[in-house]
Amino acid sequence: MNARGISVFYGATNIETAISEVRPPVGSQILIGRFDIIRPIRLLDLNALSTVRVSGSIFDPDYAHLRIDNDLSAQRPL
Repeated sequence: MNARGISVFYGATNIETAISEVRPPVGSQILIGRFDIIRPIRLLDLNALSTVRVSGSIFDPDYAHLRIDNDLSAQRPL
């Protein structure tokens, strides 16, 4: 979901997926458009992040300390 007042582009390869991504309430109106790519583009494949495991939240004030402690302990010889 996007924050109120902040527009976000949801892209999909088919209409059904585009509608599902927006999750419109029953009876609401949505606009669907088709865009043709006219030059090469670079995409970010977020599936590549599926193996990344992080615990905690970057919004937790102690998170930075946890990251530093973990990074230092990984460098210590056993």
